[in-house]
Amino acid sequence: MKRRASVIFINSLSTYARMGISMFLSLFITRTALDVLAQNSPAPKEVFGIFMLLISTSTTIQFLNESTQQAMVRFLSISLQNRDWHQTKQLFNNGWLMSTVIGSSIAVVMAIFAPWIITCFNIPEELISQAKYVVWLSALAQVINAVSQPWYAALSAEERYTLVNFLSVLQQILILIGLNLLRFVPVNLLVGMTLVWLTPGAIIGILLAGWLTLQKPFLRLDFHVINWQDSKKLFSLGGWSSLIGFASNLYERTDQILINLLLGPALNAIYAVALQLGSALNRLVTSLTTVLLPAASRLSDSGSVWEKQQLILRSTRYVLTLALPAAFGVGIFRREIIELWLGKGFEQAIAILPLTIFLVFSRIPIFVTWPYLTATNQLKLPALAILLDGICNVFLSIWYVKDFNLGLAGIVLGTLSTNLIRFIFFQIPLVAKLVELPIYQYWLKGYTRPIIPMFWLVPTLWLIELWKLPIALTASLLIISAVLYTISVWLWVFDEYERKLFIDIVNHVLRSKKVRIY
Repeated sequence: MKRRASVIFINSLSTYARMGISMFLSLFITRTALDVLAQNSPAPKEVFGIFMLLISTSTTIQFLNESTQQAMVRFLSISLQNRDWHQTKQLFNNGWLMSTVIGSSIAVVMAIFAPWIITCFNIPEELISQAKYVVWLSALAQVINAVSQPWYAALSAEERYTLVNFLSVLQQILILIGLNLLRFVPVNLLVGMTLVWLTPGAIIGILLAGWLTLQKPFLRLDFHVINWQDSKKLFSLGGWSSLIGFASNLYERTDQILINLLLGPALNAIYAVALQLGSALNRLVTSLTTVLLPAASRLSDSGSVWEKQQLILRSTRYVLTLALPAAFGVGIFRREIIELWLGKGFEQAIAILPLTIFLVFSRIPIFVTWPYLTATNQLKLPALAILLDGICNVFLSIWYVKDFNLGLAGIVLGTLSTNLIRFIFFQIPLVAKLVELPIYQYWLKGYTRPIIPMFWLVPTLWLIELWKLPIALTASLLIISAVLYTISVWLWVFDEYERKLFIDIVNHVLRSKKVRIY
């Protein structure tokens, strides 16, 4: 148990380091993109909104490949734990074939229907030609990413998340460099931004595939080991995961499409700002849940009931401990953050951000449960539930905007309403039943402790924002609040076992003579 906890701790640490760096890089990327557009376009917000709409729409159907990747991580984790190299090779090759076929099929559909896709959006006539190239380039990138994704799955199954995190940060750095180069390169805005956005990921994927092929014999392509049985297992789990991905995209991507159709493309940029800050908070949750999937897969195969319960309870507490102060901090200081980031002119983003943050709260418990549901291959009911919610979200968003005239807030409220219902009445009871834990104990042990420090932290942050003190004094008070919060987490959120485990892990890491770079 301690060894597994140590691996999770190190991977989580590197993942959160990557997440923090990525959050700042994302802010710089958005700001740089708007600055570049402002130099070359009379309506930079509108062009940026169209670009984000096209990119997000093109990536909507990538959930099919991502679902196959998650299924591969689940089964590869177990075969690697058992050191069954032949089974590992079979799973890898079956997964590669599925990923390549699915990715190529998606790309062909995107390329063929690009003109029709463009006509569905309210895009100015002078940008229609460029918009088609955006979709076609996205289709090409989809093929490359699909071919290389199985190697990413193998890295995750081996719990080599430090390397995965490094590659993710490197990709963002390359995007930022490319955006700055656009200032000096005469190219169509939408096409140039698309190339900058998609090329780094494709190149890194190809290089990673080549490197791992040379390093690991069981990660080499060998079509002789492909068999129907392994494909069936991957297809079953990946299929339900794909349905979940499709329904999730009804939440995420159709919101942008609805904004474009109902409110205009300029408001998509406003929505993207609020969504990006909300997504940064979401990553506090998803970063940890991604790391947990291999461990959850191994526990589902050979772990005790107590270990399964502890995985759910402790991961819930840890995620809330990180996400709650960050979310309240962003909500309280939202005006200062947005104006420091992008300047004036984003009042609507400031107005809807509290709803976006509340949406993060409702999604935290849902995200935390996904690794265990995937590891135990229990995705059928959640997939059907989230599909129903996704459909309801579309109708509720239109209703809030059209009948109640709520504008952007109506779009967010549509998503929030269905998430709250699913969180309270479906997802939590389902997971509690799977780990044989009474629902009230799940609420009590998973959610009560992280909320206790919020009773003093939130009023403190609110007063700091209200006083409008000088920057140096404000920063000092925030640092003191962070230190006190850390102490309160150590005393109130962690139990005796967790405190001892944490000290043992730190001591083990400090004493370790063998250092791995991945």
